[in-house]
Amino acid sequence: MARDPRRQIKIAHFDKGVGPISVEDLMGMRQEVWGDLRSRITAKRQHNDPDGYDARCMLCDQPVFIRAVRSRTSTLPCYAHFGGMDSWCAWSSETPVTPDQARAMQYQGRQVSPTHDRLCSTLSELASLDPRCVDVQVEKYLAPSASKHGRFPDVYVDWGEIKFVLELQLSRTFQTEIVNRSFHYDSEKIPLIWVLYGIDIESGTLPQSFIDVIREHRENAFVIDAESCEASREQKTLVLKCFERAGEGFTPGRLVTIDSLTFPSKGLPYLSDRITPATLQSCKAKREQILRRMMNEPVAGMLEQEQGSVIDLIPREMRTATPLKQLKLLAVIFGAISHATGKPRGFYGKNANLSWTINQFYNDESCWPAAQMIERALIATGQKERLTSKCQERHAKALTSDGLAENSPEEEMLKHFVAEIFDPLTVNFLQHYAALPFWCASYSDNTTQLSQSG
Repeated sequence: MARDPRRQIKIAHFDKGVGPISVEDLMGMRQEVWGDLRSRITAKRQHNDPDGYDARCMLCDQPVFIRAVRSRTSTLPCYAHFGGMDSWCAWSSETPVTPDQARAMQYQGRQVSPTHDRLCSTLSELASLDPRCVDVQVEKYLAPSASKHGRFPDVYVDWGEIKFVLELQLSRTFQTEIVNRSFHYDSEKIPLIWVLYGIDIESGTLPQSFIDVIREHRENAFVIDAESCEASREQKTLVLKCFERAGEGFTPGRLVTIDSLTFPSKGLPYLSDRITPATLQSCKAKREQILRRMMNEPVAGMLEQEQGSVIDLIPREMRTATPLKQLKLLAVIFGAISHATGKPRGFYGKNANLSWTINQFYNDESCWPAAQMIERALIATGQKERLTSKCQERHAKALTSDGLAENSPEEEMLKHFVAEIFDPLTVNFLQHYAALPFWCASYSDNTTQLSQSG
């Protein structure tokens, strides 16, 4: 008898300006992007993290999370209701077991395995070899300084100038547990390093919990094995083997010391950032061709035939009936960015002055509805206060006009070409990893203003 197909939540609505994301769009995302959404939904629910997401089923408005489902060739994301909230939704999913139930089944009632205990002792021994070592503790209570409750880290290391926690993972761990520990130690300003053991990283069949941990380290996997233990004893400091994400696989493992890692102000340490460069490169690639054309010849100087060929670079579904106005809007945005980089350039006309560019754009009052978009770019690039007083007055007047409709072709075009400013999903992702380009770094300091400006 054929099995009934599993019901699937088709669309979830995300807060923080992201809006609805269909399950098809979710599955089309790169793994680091949907994995980030997955972690931040949990962080919001477990800790009310201000950087987290509230995601809700578009049919029943109940909270949902992202479940990782293993297929024959890859791991795919899908939506699922949180346990106990799916009894009456037509897009219902089955109720999962709780972490406590799974742990009880996994270790027959024990909280950890005997191998886990032995490896924690080994990590403690190796960390103690460092001449800076002040103290190393294994599974002892660490009192909180900023959180309500403390934790029992697997290994706590105090090297005087640096303190960090090692959490060992050699079996499947629930994502809630991963996020809870990461969030806790981030709040305590204590770096957390997940140490993996007993995995075949090149097999292509890593458990999702290992994939989650690796992503938390910006696609770096830190492993303890015989070679890293031997190197630790030779160098008299803790050495781990690091595998870095490379496409669908990983680079060959290399031995690294704790001192060789980057410790970001937020998030987990890493050897090399393998998670944000792909997003940044994708953003640059989408605008590369149209940007080059507009750099070679400003919009105002283009002949009609040339204008047409540049307009063709705007995706058809994002074009309006007046695409030349869209090119002029892009010229204003690109001009603001060029000023933020310290290399002003004219995209509207040969005059690179930003106040002049904006005044030229506003000479056509039918362009005024785009003022909200320009406002966002000026705030993100830190250029608003640098406009002349006359231009600021004119811009303020344009802001009083009715803005563009939500998800207008103009807005979709800007999300496509300048996602670092206009696409909430991209902005939140890069902001979470402190990886916004320097030319829109003012975004971090003006989140409230930006949300108010549309």
